[in-house]
Amino acid sequence: MHEGLIGDFAQQTIQHVIDQLNDWRDAKLAGKLDTRQHEKRHWCLGIISMIADGIVRNKLFEMYWDIFEDQGAIDNEIGLLEARIEQLKARKKS
Repeated sequence: MHEGLIGDFAQQTIQHVIDQLNDWRDAKLAGKLDTRQHEKRHWCLGIISMIADGIVRNKLFEMYWDIFEDQGAIDNEIGLLEARIEQLKARKKS
């Protein structure tokens, strides 16, 4: 695939996650948040976890946590960061 198409797809996917988070935030503020949307929430967390840019990824996780106050998502991010630290330590030793 052409590199621009992959970049466009990634940008559109991240924008979709941002739009979904904003919709959930607005619903929460209005007192109408449906927390049972597990499949959609899981999809969003998966996309956020794959974002390489740490600033963007962390901001989206922060938005998610503010909406759902989800301890599982926090634990998942801690696990990802601990794995990344171990990878960096291994690279440093070699």
